[in-house]
Amino acid sequence: MLDVLKFDIDNLRMDENILKTKFKKREYPKFTKYKYKFYDSELFSDGKKNTEEEADPNKSKSYKQSHHYIYFVIKNGQKEGKLYFKQNIRRNWIDYKIVAGKKGIEYTDIIPRKPLMPRVMADLSYYNFIKIIELYAEELDIPINRLWGANVTQVELGVNLKFSTRIKTKNGFERMSLQGMLSSFGTLKNVPEKDTYGRSGVRFKADAFEISIYDKLKRIIFTKEIFKNKKESVKVQRRKKINKINHFIRYELRVKEVSSFRRESFAGKLDTLKNIKDNWDIILDSLFGTTDDIDFVDFLSPEIENDLILSQLDSKAKGLFYDYLIYQGVKKIGYTEFIRDIIPLVNSKTRKEFQAEVDKSYDKFRNKNHYNTSYEKMFLDTLNKRLDSLKIKPLLYKTSIYTS
Repeated sequence: MLDVLKFDIDNLRMDENILKTKFKKREYPKFTKYKYKFYDSELFSDGKKNTEEEADPNKSKSYKQSHHYIYFVIKNGQKEGKLYFKQNIRRNWIDYKIVAGKKGIEYTDIIPRKPLMPRVMADLSYYNFIKIIELYAEELDIPINRLWGANVTQVELGVNLKFSTRIKTKNGFERMSLQGMLSSFGTLKNVPEKDTYGRSGVRFKADAFEISIYDKLKRIIFTKEIFKNKKESVKVQRRKKINKINHFIRYELRVKEVSSFRRESFAGKLDTLKNIKDNWDIILDSLFGTTDDIDFVDFLSPEIENDLILSQLDSKAKGLFYDYLIYQGVKKIGYTEFIRDIIPLVNSKTRKEFQAEVDKSYDKFRNKNHYNTSYEKMFLDTLNKRLDSLKIKPLLYKTSIYTS
């Protein structure tokens, strides 16, 4: 469930030998800054250097090299400093498993007998979250209670979802469109800013948080988690081949400022690592609850949409054709653009009534689906099932990377 986690621990005394052997030191006039040497770590690295970066000094750093940063800053002459931590802990857990496999280290993991996702897309479970925090405490020689009490300032919560491209309808099977699924996310309540990443993602941006829905397969190819040594043409071909069978979509809540995040269901549950651990299942339910604020544009596909329109227009009632024209007009403009650009032009005294009348006409076509499914229903059902699978369950068995 967790990806990037940003936290800090103040008034912390670090072991001198740890700082000397596992951090790179840089001195400034008033303070000293230590940067964790991630690739020299015995915990997460197999000791190989990033030869690609060394070969091309102008190339930007590989995301995998650090997954962000770990810094320890101490004012000159003092014995205690502040630890700054920003890591993709899900990626670090995957890296740890690879290293553990190479070194023959046994570890506890939660692995479904039939994994829902490729390993590289696996979501971090409750037990693996606890284990990765314990590993950091061990690696940095920090008392575990200090680490659990760390002040969390930023957190990314999300899950990866798998959708079959074949959808059963009463007329046989239809192909699911990734763009259709992504375009079904219309607006987010009280969040007017919406970005689209071409045809591969949608993001709603508020001051303290963002909600993103995007093509996870495209993302992990870009970050070189898979196919990293393949040519671009090969990557494109393999992505198309996979997308003929399945689409992988990530639903993600990024809390940019935990202290300013006002959603009631998350209150007091994200501000420390311990609170995240103690409220794990509640956070999963709250993450699903964020979808209550999403207004879905709910048609399954152009083909089904046309069938629905024809079935609705069998009547000769003139009012229905007016409603249909309103629907087509709003659809042409875009519902989000209609709310953002058209509604403000209407006189403020009649604006609310006008929007209600348009919504009523628009919904006569938008909300009817004779196929008992829709992108909204498919997405919410899959999201709910995936989040439920990550809730705390008894640890029934152990496994090593050799048997996973």
